[in-house]
Amino acid sequence: MMIKIKEWFDLKEPKALTIDEWYGWEKTTKAARPVAYFAMRTFPDACDYIWCVVSRPYKKLTSYLRYRFIARYHVIPTGLRPDCYDIDTRMLNGMFNMLVGFVEKEKAWMNVALGDDKAKRKKLRWGWRYLGISKYGAFRDPAEGLDHLRWEMSLDSPSRSPHDRNESQAHVAREIWDLYHWWKHIRPKRPEPYDVSGWSDHCENNSWKDTLRSDHTPEEREHIESMLKEVRSLEEIYDDEDEKQLIRLIKIRKSLWT
Repeated sequence: MMIKIKEWFDLKEPKALTIDEWYGWEKTTKAARPVAYFAMRTFPDACDYIWCVVSRPYKKLTSYLRYRFIARYHVIPTGLRPDCYDIDTRMLNGMFNMLVGFVEKEKAWMNVALGDDKAKRKKLRWGWRYLGISKYGAFRDPAEGLDHLRWEMSLDSPSRSPHDRNESQAHVAREIWDLYHWWKHIRPKRPEPYDVSGWSDHCENNSWKDTLRSDHTPEEREHIESMLKEVRSLEEIYDDEDEKQLIRLIKIRKSLWT
């Protein structure tokens, strides 16, 4: 309806201007076409203001309910199964679980909302952008999120024109891509230190009393110490890797928004 009214008044609003240019356009248009300017700018702005005042109590109530029971942004989901965990485990899992949600929800939402697929955009018509909720339920699509990252990673391509490039955005997208794949696909495949060292098999084939007895032969003691040493070595390697990846994530935290 508004498009038809605009066409009828033929106001021809510019798509993009600087602040000074907008002031100049508004002043010129208001003087030259006061009726059209009132119908297309003054009256809608007044309606928006009145609606904001009238709907403010309703918005306060809905915001109160939304942020306490649905979009609980003040809570960091770890993705861990209910159990006892130290802070370092909760911190690592919480940070990367949020990264996964960022890719599979927010980036996916952006890819659909800004894409050319009208059928997919229709599903989000009644959705809440950052919450990722639509009439079809919670919106989560890893493929759409990764597709959006692919587009962002292409923003530093030499084939793009200068005004269409964004090297910093492309760099951050690559970092997000690497960290996401590391957490989702690479890290879960790391071999268990106790299995690699042979300690799991040793404990399975021997009772805990045999494992802890003090009269081991020198060969048995050396074998046990060798296995436990390998366990500690692998655990240190994994801890170092986790720390490096977590530091990478912290360094791009300011760019994790949509």
